[in-house]
Formats: sequence, C-alpha cells, structure tokens
Amino acid sequence: MRTTLADALPQAGRWEESMEAFQQAEAMQAKLKPLYPILYSLRGHRYCDLLLSREEPEDGSALDDSPGPQRKRVDSAVVCKEVQKRRCRR
Repeated sequence: MRTTLADALPQAGRWEESMEAFQQAEAMQAKLKPLYPILYSLRGHRYCDLLLSREEPEDGSALDDSPGPQRKRVDSAVVCKEVQKRRCRR
C-alpha cells in the first residue's frame, strides 16, 4: 500500500515525499524478506519510474516549468546506475 501512495504523490508535485515512501517500503520489505531487499515486480517498476522521471535532461534544462514546488534534478549517470542496480536479479 505504501508504494501505491508513493506512486501517486508525484502527480501532486510531492516528489520528495514519494521518494521517502518508496524508501520506507523498501526498508520494510528488506526486513520482512531479507532475500529480496530491493522492491521488485510492479512495486520495483514504479520506483524505477520515479527515479527515471527525476533524471536531469542532457541539456541541463529544468524538468518542470510550472509554478510551485519543482522536482530536484538528478545527474543522469547517478539515476541510470541506481536503476541498473534494481534490474531483475537471478
């Protein structure tokens, strides 16, 4: 349920809260399922989607020109490395 909330928060412009909720969900999963500490399946996909949506464009332009809270831009190499880490493991 926490990942469903985390997935909805960015639509309200609440990016940091979304990241926190995904991190909390992953910590809960790591505690309950030590063999699978990283979110997977739909939950993992949603987390990676959020991570990728925060990637900084190559030209360095802002991601969100709308008024109000804006997303923090994150270096694309950092984002790609994090998402790569989360790919399906066997």
